[in-house]
Amino acid sequence: MTTGGIEKFLKEEKCSFREAKVTPEDFKDISAVFSEEPFPIFEQSPQHILSYLKYGYRPIYTEAGCFRGVLLAAEKDAVIFSPFISNFESFLGFVSRLKDFFSVGEIKIQNVSGDWLKKRKKDLSGIKHRIELRSKEEVVYDVPTVSHLQGSGFANLRNAEKRLIQSGELNFKDVEEKNLGDVLKVLEVWNETQGSKYEKKKKEKEKFTLEAFLGFKKILGNRDLLFEAGYLNGNPVSISLMHRSPLKRDWGIIYSVKGINKPENKGAHGVSDATYIRCFKTASEWGLNFLNDGELGSEPGTRNHKLAFKPTMYLKSFDVFI
Repeated sequence: MTTGGIEKFLKEEKCSFREAKVTPEDFKDISAVFSEEPFPIFEQSPQHILSYLKYGYRPIYTEAGCFRGVLLAAEKDAVIFSPFISNFESFLGFVSRLKDFFSVGEIKIQNVSGDWLKKRKKDLSGIKHRIELRSKEEVVYDVPTVSHLQGSGFANLRNAEKRLIQSGELNFKDVEEKNLGDVLKVLEVWNETQGSKYEKKKKEKEKFTLEAFLGFKKILGNRDLLFEAGYLNGNPVSISLMHRSPLKRDWGIIYSVKGINKPENKGAHGVSDATYIRCFKTASEWGLNFLNDGELGSEPGTRNHKLAFKPTMYLKSFDVFI
């Protein structure tokens, strides 16, 4: 069975569907699935679905009488991504038939919020299911506070800004086709020198994601998407990816920041800090009030770095298996 077989299944289910692509229509429809969420969860965006999650899957925007959402279809399984459900009983029937189609024991509903679970508590209580914590601490920063960098708690960040940005030593350029290679070079060096502490190597998936974000620029423009490379003495040393939340215009997502902080790798101490500061300054220019920086994580260096920006909120997300 190939992923093409899912189309026959969806036709038999009388669903309207299309393969989600980088178009204004798809961005609008995918964003609308999350319209009732009180806070933007890191993964809940067309940007994430059409880049990182697309690797190895076909994202299919699906509408049925009981739900609308994104079906991530692979050869032997499928994931339903954070659906908007209007009739839970009918939705369960759809999931049951989808399990039969793939010959699997359960289907994952990926990345739902605590609010989603609360609303579905009664529905879920009557069926066999399990819930896994997906992200226990998505950090949210207050943009005005951090962008001003006032107070003793931000002294180190002010020093990084003065030493690298205000001095002109570190400068930033929009990523375009002609300098995408510079970004990929940063990714390569970062994985070889600073990414070794992570359990999973994601280089190819991250490369795929960066290339996808380049295509998003035509849809989003430079007031909703920041995709820059940082240069130190002409050498590319950092990557910054940030986008505005598609539904809450005063929220943004720091999707990825990577900096080469070691001088022996042609970087400099504080490059990551300075690149983060660049994101906050841009977010302030966009009129954002909050930035979600994703999971705080267990790795001490990453945790301490994110905590330096004084998070004001922590969000959780979950996977539900039915």
